[in-house]
Amino acid sequence: MTNVLLSADGDISVYSVPDAAARDLEKLCLAFARETGGVFDETDFIRWLNTERYPSVQSVFVENIGSCWSPEDRPPRYRDCKRDNF
Repeated sequence: MTNVLLSADGDISVYSVPDAAARDLEKLCLAFARETGGVFDETDFIRWLNTERYPSVQSVFVENIGSCWSPEDRPPRYRDCKRDNF
């Protein structure tokens, strides 16, 4: 499992996702957007990952780290995490 940072123009949430999902985060976010075609946020994306893409390895919420958009403002353990904003 790998931590990623997800948000929908608000606070950034840390989620622990399968390693493969973290590696392909951008591609998966685009696929999710194409499939849903509507208004969504990071919780909808995680639900989709857990049911459609990785049902045997569940992604989980870790913590909310606020609106620290710049890597330098993030807690050190999250500075190198992949990030997507919906």
